[in-house]
Amino acid sequence: MQKKLIALAVAGLVAAPAMAQSNVTIYGVADAYFGFGSDNNNDISAINSGGLADSRIGFKGSEDLGNGLKAVFTLEQGYAIDTGKAGPTVGDSVFSRQAWVGLQGSFGTVSLGRQYAPGYFVADYDALLSSAISPQSTLSVRNGMTITPNSAARWDNSVKYTGSFDAVKVQAIYSMGDNELEVTDPDTGKVIGVNDDNKYGLSAAYANGPVNVGVIYHNVGYASKDQSEWLIGASYDFGMAKVAGSYQAASNIGGIANADSKLWNLGVIVPVGGGNVHLAYAKLDEDGTSVDPFSYTLAYTYPFSKRTTAYAGYQKLDYDTATEDDMDLFVVGVNHKF
Repeated sequence: MQKKLIALAVAGLVAAPAMAQSNVTIYGVADAYFGFGSDNNNDISAINSGGLADSRIGFKGSEDLGNGLKAVFTLEQGYAIDTGKAGPTVGDSVFSRQAWVGLQGSFGTVSLGRQYAPGYFVADYDALLSSAISPQSTLSVRNGMTITPNSAARWDNSVKYTGSFDAVKVQAIYSMGDNELEVTDPDTGKVIGVNDDNKYGLSAAYANGPVNVGVIYHNVGYASKDQSEWLIGASYDFGMAKVAGSYQAASNIGGIANADSKLWNLGVIVPVGGGNVHLAYAKLDEDGTSVDPFSYTLAYTYPFSKRTTAYAGYQKLDYDTATEDDMDLFVVGVNHKF
């Protein structure tokens, strides 16, 4: 009898951690591609990570607190599948993609930590789905915009609200930035206050059947001038083809007065042979200069299953300047979600 009681106690100790972890989900993306071509007169030939979507591993979970209230969290780290190094950028530490905790209820979700700003979520208005070879993604991040599906739209020290009301989803975020103490810029001698690098963003999106429409606004603080941005995007699925596009504008990029830009993108997704053909074109207009770079991409994605997709594509980037050579990039890869 005593042996049975001991066995039951041991079994309980072993099962207890498993039960406590039952509401935690491990998820991720493993994405690798072979890329070859040239960029700014440099030859490219390598296995790279994150062609269709950035490789990542994450943990998310919730605890029911009663009366419709839940505690929720997400911890997510990017990695380069070709080297195994952390990502998405050099120098990032653990959980550099997302790290937040919050409360969720009928009112929506309020969360605290490192989080996606509304400008990260532009895939619905992009025929290349915010992939690495998306013209909108390429031109927006190279221009210093924060309405972009890249690291510039991940904000530290932030509080965020997300709410869904039938077909409408709204987001609002406020980031206290990284300056927790007043400092002096060693290059300019200007005093940078604790609030000078604060940021905020707002968005509203409507999704109903074949229709997606959204507006996004970001304001990014600098000691000199605030960088202000907005985007309006839309897509419509006709069945035989889906059309998607957006128009965005940014002023005082990098805190530099009158450093303004406009970017538009337009594309189509056409079902072909069990997969999809993706075609998109984007053009950037930098005010005050004669530089108007443009990019276009033709790609094909084929889903072997709900979790595994093969892809191939070609992207052209024309810098529209004599000082830089254009980019021609061919990619062939596979994306697996787990």
